Amino acid sequence: MTETEVQKCVVAYLAAKGWSRNIKTKGLNEHGCDIVLRHSKYARYFFIECKGEPRESTKSKSSSREVSFIYSLGQIITRIQNPKAGYYYGLALPELIANLALRRVSSYVRKHLKLHIFSIANNGVVTEYKPGKTTK
Repeated sequence: MTETEVQKCVVAYLAAKGWSRNIKTKGLNEHGCDIVLRHSKYARYFFIECKGEPRESTKSKSSSREVSFIYSLGQIITRIQNPKAGYYYGLALPELIANLALRRVSSYVRKHLKLHIFSIANNGVVTEYKPGKTTK
């Protein structure tokens, strides 16, 4: 699953939940959050960093997944200006990398940073893990 496929799945999932105003997605070579959108009824924004499945390389797949997770976490954390501002933040990751993120980022940290984790299965189904929760 590529980063672009992850973006499309998450945008469709959130648009169905009312996050359908001012949807902006970034290309692979553009700076800023990969997805920025606003709720259609409330003045609340969502900033989401996406990563796809790593390409085949000389490193092992699990090592490449670890690097993708750490890189995406670093990117979203550097974008958090004020956790009390009412914005939501998210990591959208293929299922195996999302499972790694759920194990490595404590529910305490996710709750205080308002960090959602979106797990995307190979068939495009999105599972959202809300801040502070380890289950759906």
